[in-house]
Amino acid sequence: MPSRQDCTRHPLKKVCLLYVLYNSSMLQATVNQFLETNQIARNKTIILGVSGGVDSIALLHICANLGVTVIVAHLDHQLRATSDKDAALVKEHASKLRFPYRAKTVAVEALGNANKWSIETAGRKARLAFFHALAHAYQTPYVMLAHHADDQAETVLMRLIRGAGVNGLGAMQPVTAHAEITVLRPLLSVPKATLRAYATHHQLTWVEDKSNTDARFFRNRVRQTLLPQLQAENPNLIAGLNRTARLLQHDAALLKTLTDNAWAQIAHQTAESVVFARAEWLAQPIGLQLRLLKKALQVLLPPAAEVTTLSVEQAVANLPQLESGKQLPLAHDMTVQRQHDKLIVSAKATTLWEQTYPQVQVDQPQDIALTALPQRIALGAFTLTLTTQPLEAPAQPARYAVFDIEALSTATVQLRPPIAGDRMQPLGMQGKSRKLEKIFTSQKIPAAARRNWPLLTNDGVIIWLCGLRLSEKARLPEQSQQRLYCLLEKA
Repeated sequence: MPSRQDCTRHPLKKVCLLYVLYNSSMLQATVNQFLETNQIARNKTIILGVSGGVDSIALLHICANLGVTVIVAHLDHQLRATSDKDAALVKEHASKLRFPYRAKTVAVEALGNANKWSIETAGRKARLAFFHALAHAYQTPYVMLAHHADDQAETVLMRLIRGAGVNGLGAMQPVTAHAEITVLRPLLSVPKATLRAYATHHQLTWVEDKSNTDARFFRNRVRQTLLPQLQAENPNLIAGLNRTARLLQHDAALLKTLTDNAWAQIAHQTAESVVFARAEWLAQPIGLQLRLLKKALQVLLPPAAEVTTLSVEQAVANLPQLESGKQLPLAHDMTVQRQHDKLIVSAKATTLWEQTYPQVQVDQPQDIALTALPQRIALGAFTLTLTTQPLEAPAQPARYAVFDIEALSTATVQLRPPIAGDRMQPLGMQGKSRKLEKIFTSQKIPAAARRNWPLLTNDGVIIWLCGLRLSEKARLPEQSQQRLYCLLEKA
């Protein structure tokens, strides 16, 4: 691509200069069209990330020529001893264009070491945090970056080498929602050479970041070694990889629509979990099974949590054989459990059970003196009330128990979780005992919820499997004078 200086020495100087001027006009038209297409008015404040390199400096001046309202944002990564000079240059450009300038310094390498991240990951997270803070301060969702067609081609290759699906190989999108910000990339279709020619023609100054040649970084190795080798086979490789990314983005949009439609039919979402009808989930193609499980993680996790297809692949492969009551691990300490005809995705099994079933909070029996009533005891998302005063019976009879205090062996009852081999004499079974495990199974209580299920005992005898079955001790004689009333209810 000829620069302005090249044109002054070219035998067809006028034609060459017109070519450069055409590219300048084309770049401004590209950014302007991008803003109009995405309905972003020029008076809307945009946080513009400016590193000091030729790409971001060119975009900064294009925005100035278009009259876009810009906050210039520069993050010093402290990866080079001269990084402060980059900040000074960006500040100078902002000052000349009369744009507000905001900068921050982050020791990215130290940040990466502290969190066991690569330098690239640490830098990306630091920049996002910086942009989020500025967007909040200026009350704007828009953050604009100068990624171009060469960056896009590198990203496609990097993800192909590491392994990726349709979404990953679609690489960077022109508009991306990221938590509370919207990232804008108006130059994705523009080759880097065009931006360099623009900056040269307008006599702009920029820095050449020496870290861009550091072979420690994967992107640099792709840029310096792999891309040139592949371009020897296909000189139009950059354009070809960008076309691949665009086509895959279209496919990803179609798959998202199919996923959303399936989600609406078979997923039930609460604040703590996502529940799928197992048979309907298994009836979906594998590609939709993956995407449905991935979406379940995305809706339950914080927006900043990264969810990859890799994190759900193994679970999808094993779910068809998963027995009821068992669970499989997912990313970010999430799990997927099978509960009879349901698949349940939740933060942790204990969290789900506490929201769905009463769960006792102690390992050892908790003594409750009948002379110290009333008492209210928290059982996860439930509350157990014990009193000697009559209570209004709930709609679910199993959650209400009444005992003749005179028939109890002692003036103390105990609240505890089950232990192996527990048995009780359910009311109505003529004194026959039954294992708690069989009662739990008949009531379809998940295995994980059984471990901390509350039992009320008296002198070692189970008098109530709370919320499920009463014992023979609940049989009230007509002459009963003093009664213990127990009510289990959702808190």
